[in-house]
Amino acid sequence: MLRFISFALFVLVGITSFSQDEVSFKTTDSLTIYATDYFVSPENPYIILLHQENYSRGEYKDIALKLVKLNYNCLAMDLRVGGSVNGITNETASEIHQKGLYPTYLDALNDINAAITYIQTRSKKKVILFGSSFSGSLAMIEAQKDTMVKAVIAFSPGEYFLPQFNVENALAGFSKPILAACSPNEYSYVKELLSKVPTKNKTIFKASGKENVHGASALWDNSPSKNEYWLALYMFFKKINN
Repeated sequence: MLRFISFALFVLVGITSFSQDEVSFKTTDSLTIYATDYFVSPENPYIILLHQENYSRGEYKDIALKLVKLNYNCLAMDLRVGGSVNGITNETASEIHQKGLYPTYLDALNDINAAITYIQTRSKKKVILFGSSFSGSLAMIEAQKDTMVKAVIAFSPGEYFLPQFNVENALAGFSKPILAACSPNEYSYVKELLSKVPTKNKTIFKASGKENVHGASALWDNSPSKNEYWLALYMFFKKINN
């Protein structure tokens, strides 16, 4: 049944006209961030797509095309920490490494902030942050303090920044809608991580199967539980748009 619903979702939405452009913009600490901008309309909100460690914007190569069909603009970023995936090299990280710089995960908050600033030249709608693994945690941290963020989607978030920064404590009283998706073996950990987020603001989802896929790659076509994760994502969009 879930497989049918997921299939019907993307077939019935139909073809959406959009442009796909390679873009770049500067951070406040003068680094160049490279990204792919999937643009439908200035009337549509943006989803900022943030990859997991050792990856690039290629994590969202196919995911972004499905989100566009749901009438979202998307900005898939190469964060300052990462590598390659799905045939796409992280241009931001490569350029930074050539300069002899090796930033931390937390430094990538500057990248997210720069992306939000860039998007304000394209659309005046509030953005949704979509993070994977460490960037899921960064998305929640940024959303806590940024008035331009409407909601957060975090796949496999965690305490990736200890001892410098405690995510669980930082999320106390989190006031925006959040979907935290995780594999079955990550569920207890993620539930504890979000224990200080008010119940009304959080949705924690895990697939019913035994497959333990980390991060947003749970949405890839080769993920056994992809239909369940896509349905959870679709229902979250309906919730925050009502």
